[in-house]
Amino acid sequence: MVWQKQKTHEPAQYKILDIAEPGYGGLNIQDLDYTLPLNQSPKMLNMMLKNGVFGKRYGNSRVHYFGENILAMAEYADEMYVHIGTKLIKYDPDADVMETILEPVPVKKGTFINYNKFLYYLCNNHFYQYDGTTGSEVEPYCPDVCINRTPDGSHSDIIEDYNRLGAGYKNTFNGDGTSTQYTVMIPKEDDSDTRGLDSTHIKVEIDGVDYEEGDESGKIVSVNRTRGIITFNVAPSNGQNNVVITAYKTFTKYENSIKGCKYWAVYGGQNNSRLFVAGNGTSTYYFSDVFNAAYWPETNYAVVGNSEKDITGFGAQYNNLIVFKPTEIYAIGYQYGTDTTGEEKAMFFTTQINVDIGCDMPETIQFVDNRLTWGHTEYGILTLCSTVIEDERNVRVVSRNINGGYRANGLLSEPNLKDAKAIAFDGKYMVFCNTPASSEVVCSYEDDDGNTVNITDKGGHAYVWDYTNAPYSSSDRINVDTAAKNTAWFLWNNIWVTNGACMVFGRKFYHAQNNRLLIFDNSVMDEDREVITSVYQTPLMDFGAYHMLKTVKKAFFEIRGDTPGIHHIRYITDEDSDGEQDPENIVVPQTHSLWGQFSWRTFGWLIVNFAKTFARKCSVKKIMLFAIQLSNNEVARDMSISGIRCEYTLVKEIK
Repeated sequence: MVWQKQKTHEPAQYKILDIAEPGYGGLNIQDLDYTLPLNQSPKMLNMMLKNGVFGKRYGNSRVHYFGENILAMAEYADEMYVHIGTKLIKYDPDADVMETILEPVPVKKGTFINYNKFLYYLCNNHFYQYDGTTGSEVEPYCPDVCINRTPDGSHSDIIEDYNRLGAGYKNTFNGDGTSTQYTVMIPKEDDSDTRGLDSTHIKVEIDGVDYEEGDESGKIVSVNRTRGIITFNVAPSNGQNNVVITAYKTFTKYENSIKGCKYWAVYGGQNNSRLFVAGNGTSTYYFSDVFNAAYWPETNYAVVGNSEKDITGFGAQYNNLIVFKPTEIYAIGYQYGTDTTGEEKAMFFTTQINVDIGCDMPETIQFVDNRLTWGHTEYGILTLCSTVIEDERNVRVVSRNINGGYRANGLLSEPNLKDAKAIAFDGKYMVFCNTPASSEVVCSYEDDDGNTVNITDKGGHAYVWDYTNAPYSSSDRINVDTAAKNTAWFLWNNIWVTNGACMVFGRKFYHAQNNRLLIFDNSVMDEDREVITSVYQTPLMDFGAYHMLKTVKKAFFEIRGDTPGIHHIRYITDEDSDGEQDPENIVVPQTHSLWGQFSWRTFGWLIVNFAKTFARKCSVKKIMLFAIQLSNNEVARDMSISGIRCEYTLVKEIK
């Protein structure tokens, strides 16, 4: 008899797939789920990189509850200033002490300006200033328009322009000892016929002595406001520039051209000597006199590009002041030279940077990673790589991964996107969109009773680019789309900024939510005591064998151990897109070094100081694609993931 050797059972040979840096590549809703690199995610909410670990984003703590909505915020002289209701206040967030510096002001969002040691505020056609002690409306500078003027006005030397901001101006005469009538120039608006001087009293200085129309001296006998003739009772003495007459002529259009602006910058070539403003609807920028926000010479302006579309903001790059319009970008340069009249003076010239792409999200302009970065409702978030127009790719998109489209809603689907507010803080460029809450389900999990809990979108979206960990590369050797794909973006919800009122103060980020002042707090994981829902899903993985069926036996999770956390686990496959929940959550209790920080809510007997690995049996059989979704919807609980490992085996080829 011939004995045949019996075949013995061979155990399955399990392979390992490591996700070494889960979430580091951020959210990607542009590409298909199964094409993503392992460090990106097709579904992610309220996550970030903190302390080198991927986890739930920081929360917000309430600093103060004001009785009225916060309209604007700014820093000046190392102090915080806030516009609430009809008041401008100085506020100390640490001591919770406030002081009113100016009242009343219009109940309307305005623009704070830091310039030449003053804090200015443009609000509803008012221009205020604060010097650290006193707040008031700006008193316009009264220019000395001409000198060496003859009493009859037949000759004079022009030395200063009229001031757009104010009605007052001076004419300085050479007295002849015989003339009692002096004729002042009456400015004209847009070369139209003049309507005469204002009713404001004429002021005169003769040989150093001041007089005013209607005063008891009787020096001024009459004023012909139509012709600009001032008659004196006695002829002023003979002298050079010894008679100074101050007259007034109001041009509301000129005043509002400055007071109606919304955007500002300081620039002067190699220094910040002049204040630039724009955004009054005229596609024109205006600049002040040197270190003087009270004087806006009539001729200090320029129209930029297509006059049908207004200027939407400024930004500084290299030695240029960048001017943004909705579909164009320009640069203002500086030079000192001779103008067309032969006069030596400072001159500003404008050159074009980009003729197709601009900025129509004015409050998103920030200086990020040594480049100007801003938003556009058609392209998303853009960055300026070069100020040379010959470089056809001098403006590039960096938000490709989260712009969204027909497959998924993203940044470009946000309502009222033109009102979005962006700020650069702690290595992150954050774009806040005041999105209303919706019924969209962001994640689901089963409670202890086996009931399905659906978590819906609470609104208030923020799109966050972590440019420290994933900077944008502008190298010409890298494909533009590839470079944008490598940037890391994160989506947050239940966070917004009212009226665009936010600021970085004392290396902390403060922002307004209606009448609440909140601080971005790295010590909390809730939203002013409300829950922050966090979600992370791996890409759909084919384990490098798209032609094979697989069985996933186990999943290992490396979890940060020094923060309390709960992780609901769901396994998703190509056969079950909703997934199956693991009955055992991952729970990490909190350790407390101080009794003053003790919380029974997160207390547990397990003490983990560093990281701990948790193993879960998946037993997901004969599938082509596999993904893991983690979610968390508990107050004060983190959801951190340092690494994920899947243990799997290849079953057979797909027929």
